[in-house]
Amino acid sequence: MLSKDETALVCDFAAEYGIFDWRSLPIQTAATLAAGLRYNSRIAQSMAGLRVSIDTLLAASITDRLGMLIHGLSRAEGDPPKQMLPTLMGTITDDSEGASESYLTGEDFEAARAALIASMQAPDNTLQQEADSQ
Repeated sequence: MLSKDETALVCDFAAEYGIFDWRSLPIQTAATLAAGLRYNSRIAQSMAGLRVSIDTLLAASITDRLGMLIHGLSRAEGDPPKQMLPTLMGTITDDSEGASESYLTGEDFEAARAALIASMQAPDNTLQQEADSQ
């Protein structure tokens, strides 16, 4: 815990136990107190790699699912609501990641497909060369 985030552990000891100088404690006592910290303590969140509390993540997950459900049931036109959970978890850093393309006509799709196939047949594409050799 100390090597991960000593500041968070010091803050947790001060807030939870009123101990401002944890180094004055015997090591076994300090370890016992650290192990007794709650799941939502600063050090627990830091060690789990969370930027926000578990309660906030749960609320965001519920909100995302409810938004998708309402969007689906309302038969609304357009894109579904943007999800909050991936943003809070830090798994989406750029809006272009995971983006998909849609086409108005079959001809548009075929043109995009032909362009993609042509780019895959470029000489520097080793994956296409391996597929061709098999």
